[in-house]
Amino acid sequence: MLKPIGTIAGLGLAVASVSWLYRALRRRFVSRRGNLRINVETSITIKESPERLYRFWRNFENLPHVMSHLDSVRVTAPTRSHWIVKAPAGVRLEWDAEIINDMPTELIAWRSVASADVTHAGSVRFEPTAGGACIVRVTLQYDPPGGELGHAMAALFGHDARQTIDDDLASFKTSMERGALADAVSF
Repeated sequence: MLKPIGTIAGLGLAVASVSWLYRALRRRFVSRRGNLRINVETSITIKESPERLYRFWRNFENLPHVMSHLDSVRVTAPTRSHWIVKAPAGVRLEWDAEIINDMPTELIAWRSVASADVTHAGSVRFEPTAGGACIVRVTLQYDPPGGELGHAMAALFGHDARQTIDDDLASFKTSMERGALADAVSF
């Protein structure tokens, strides 16, 4: 009779441990909830004009040059594009996106369309500063594979969306400020 009680106690301890780990990871890596499960907001100041930064970004096929997680982006229509990203564990995710708001030199907003591997929506704003620089502000909401627990586990193993976007924005800043992309991409 002691064996079933020990098994039940062990199972209860395992469930409690997983529940505690999930809550701890969620507090650490998931700070806000949006319309979709995960909401990431970040920004960087770049010593470049909003016009030039917007033109670079609006040609989505340029983005794999500065974003490490992007394998490719192919523009399929004036407001549609096909994206392939490198996800954790060598997985590739794909989706089509459509532009839902485009204000030249100010804002590009998009959302994934039906049958996307990752349902998401986001925007990038280009805000001029008094000193002639530009604040590039990225907002992204998405439903990650595996939900919030999948997001927390990916973050635990170094695949946090906020950190990836911050790293990619830093690469974008460096490349744009140094003029390193002038020959490699089109504006």
